[in-house]
Amino acid sequence: MWPTALPRKASGSACWDRYINPIHPNPELRREQIDRFKEHLRFARDFGTSLVATETGSVQAYLEAYPDSTEEDRWSLLRSAVKEMVEEAEHWGVYAVIEASQNEVVRTPEQMKRSLEEVPSSHFGVLMDPVNLLNAANHDRRSMRS
Repeated sequence: MWPTALPRKASGSACWDRYINPIHPNPELRREQIDRFKEHLRFARDFGTSLVATETGSVQAYLEAYPDSTEEDRWSLLRSAVKEMVEEAEHWGVYAVIEASQNEVVRTPEQMKRSLEEVPSSHFGVLMDPVNLLNAANHDRRSMRS
């Protein structure tokens, strides 16, 4: 339940984390989570921020439910969810951002770039935590560039 009254000047934060699984294998739970994220976008300014972040969805959970799914199946679900969340962000004048992470749909700098290209909006961005992009195959590289 949201508070009925907030201080005139909230203390603020750089970003409000509302980590959901936008490709959740259960469509009803996926819808609930996306709607909850959109609610956070609506109230972000009341809590002193204009950024609301999420990760991009558990590949493992989706593969357990749909073992024959492809990378493009998961990408399509994510793109659809992100477009919907970004439309909401545009409406409220705030920003929806995604964070790449290993074992998620977006897990490389190239995929981050693709997401930005496929959802072109000034109200959409990425939250960059380079440590989330490290894995056994690339941990010894000094640069994340390919």
